[in-house]
Amino acid sequence: MKILHISTQDYGGAGIAAYRLHKAMQKYGLDSKMLVLNKKNDDDSVIRIMDSAFQGKITTTNKDNSLINTIQWYLMNVDLSVYPNRPQGLEIFTGTRTAVYWETIPEIIEADIIHLHWVFGIFDYKRCMNVLKNKKIVWTLHDMNPFTGGCHYTSGCEKYKQICSACPQLGSNYENDLSNENFITKKSIYEKLNISIVSLSNWLYECSSSSALFKHFKHFCIKNTHPKDVFFPLDKIALKNRFNLPDKKIILFGAETLTSYRKGIIYFIEAINHLKNYKDQFILGLFGSNPIEFKGFETINFGTVSNPKEMAVIYNLADIFVAPSLEDNLPNTVAESLLCGTPVVGFSTGGIKDMVEHLKTGYLVDGYDSIKLAEGIKYFLDKNSEDYQMQCRNSAIEMFDERKVVEEYLRVYE
Repeated sequence: MKILHISTQDYGGAGIAAYRLHKAMQKYGLDSKMLVLNKKNDDDSVIRIMDSAFQGKITTTNKDNSLINTIQWYLMNVDLSVYPNRPQGLEIFTGTRTAVYWETIPEIIEADIIHLHWVFGIFDYKRCMNVLKNKKIVWTLHDMNPFTGGCHYTSGCEKYKQICSACPQLGSNYENDLSNENFITKKSIYEKLNISIVSLSNWLYECSSSSALFKHFKHFCIKNTHPKDVFFPLDKIALKNRFNLPDKKIILFGAETLTSYRKGIIYFIEAINHLKNYKDQFILGLFGSNPIEFKGFETINFGTVSNPKEMAVIYNLADIFVAPSLEDNLPNTVAESLLCGTPVVGFSTGGIKDMVEHLKTGYLVDGYDSIKLAEGIKYFLDKNSEDYQMQCRNSAIEMFDERKVVEEYLRVYE
């Protein structure tokens, strides 16, 4: 059985998750490869589609980013430019365009299992039937985009349950807008395919199962796998001494983009300000792009960190990781923090409520309440975080066990 994981890239949250699953399958003897547009690692089992492949030539294993993919991102912004009323602060809104011709790629033709992940710019919506009609298709959902008209998180909009149109994320009042065009294109393809849908969280399982595009397919809920030999507990006191840090708790917050509204930056800032009377007890730790200034608070900015081992050290330096996401599937950051033995404080949203056990491996806040978020952070400021270390670690090991995850996928593949 030849398995081909298809993902836009092998990095970023979804790309990392897809790559970890691919490597876990290889570890347990499965014939697994990964196909991407953009590639950062040196693994020859991850195959990057070269720009020449768009003219029908074979793929190669070279690193780098696809020129065609870069052009598609540019065209995406051109598409959005005709919607001047689009609200500010939203994340990407992607369409179904691609210049990739799947029937020219030998890895796709030879595969028995086509395992889709985050596929903007690489999924050949219009011509995929030529090579998919006799193949088993599994789609792991890393966000909501596969069953929406373009958004990746809906911000509460439920039009995807019927049909996307007059999209609020486009600021559109027009029924036949871009969201409607994308939705109809997806529907015309999906209804010809037999896809098994895998959601990483119970929340996304419920959303996908009720969506107009996917509700007729079989659904499964399987969590990601994470490398427990990379993310594991270290001696916090020795680690802080090594970096000459004072004897204070470290409150950690991070995301690919720190200023992301969906990741809860506004609520985190408000929560920290509610704790200003305790500011002598803690240091703020931040990682990600677009750094933020917290005036009056001692802060360490770790910047953008791509090395997993360096990231593991940061989780271990922290006493509390804060994850106030408004919508999220199954964030890698939460899993990695728990594997390192660091408790998580966050909103009881999305997949976070699947991962964190209240008062045992973290603190869950109902609703978007910065005061209660501050209370959750204060709860662990007053505790010895090392008392929770093994509880967090053991819970995460059981939850993200790679053998269990691979076995569950094998049942989906059957």
